Amino acid sequence: MMLNTIGLIDKLPALVTDRNVMAFLKMIRYCEGTAAPAGYSMLFGGKLFTGFADHPRQSFRFTDKLGRSLTTSAAGAYQFQRGTWDECKKALGLKDFMPDSQDKAAIYLIARRGALDLVKAGNVKGAINKLGNEWASLPSASIAQPRKSLTDCINVYKKNGGQVAV
Repeated sequence: MMLNTIGLIDKLPALVTDRNVMAFLKMIRYCEGTAAPAGYSMLFGGKLFTGFADHPRQSFRFTDKLGRSLTTSAAGAYQFQRGTWDECKKALGLKDFMPDSQDKAAIYLIARRGALDLVKAGNVKGAINKLGNEWASLPSASIAQPRKSLTDCINVYKKNGGQVAV
């Protein structure tokens, strides 16, 4: 899907304070296991990195639930892969890997998948259905990784101030 990033860049200041958007970001962090404040500096597997000048660019090998040996460079609150981070950084003109930049990049990924309007409207289930290929811990993900339930996601979203559309 093509995305008008110039339009998104202009909207980012309002989006990072939007109640539903922020609740949805906190829900993603819960799913990814990075809900604590230190989650912004978390590497795949739970270790922490220091310094926010850029994505830490460390790779880790692991075995998935199907027994396949895989490599990941997932880092930060939204467990960005190195290549995904580079795309977000370029599209949004981000200068660092600070928490605010990570939040903006996550919003970019939500918009890129066509789910931003759903998130803003409180259509949590609809947004999650579009984002399963972006975050493997969401209930709609198809990758062989542990996923959170839709009920848990909605509860975390509401607990963080999100308004669910009726």
